Amino acid sequence: MERSRESAKLAMPLSSMIDVVFLLLIFFLVAARENGFEAFLNLQMARQGGPAPQLQTEKVTVELRDGRIWVEGRAVSEEEFSAYLAGIAETNPLVVLVVEEESATQLLVTALDCCEGHGLRKTQLVSR
Repeated sequence: MERSRESAKLAMPLSSMIDVVFLLLIFFLVAARENGFEAFLNLQMARQGGPAPQLQTEKVTVELRDGRIWVEGRAVSEEEFSAYLAGIAETNPLVVLVVEEESATQLLVTALDCCEGHGLRKTQLVSR
């Protein structure tokens, strides 16, 4: 009787081992298929080409300094800035906002709101 107790303790559960073996078998069968999922994809192989084309994007630089908005070297009011953006909104330029460290945050928020209001979402912030 003692021997059967020892063998019962040493015996491994075969159902778990069989499950693991079948899962491994299925995994390797699926992984070894040559005409698997990739056969349904129409993939084009990469070819050597020339340099990437440069996008011609108009760039507008707006400075935020001395508590004012500066466009093309002259200080403008919020209304003038909004009218300026309305005039260039069709070309969808890149708007570069150059902000001095001493500038008020509200001035930056106002400039960004004006850009957003005219659909100009390509903006960059540069600090000085």
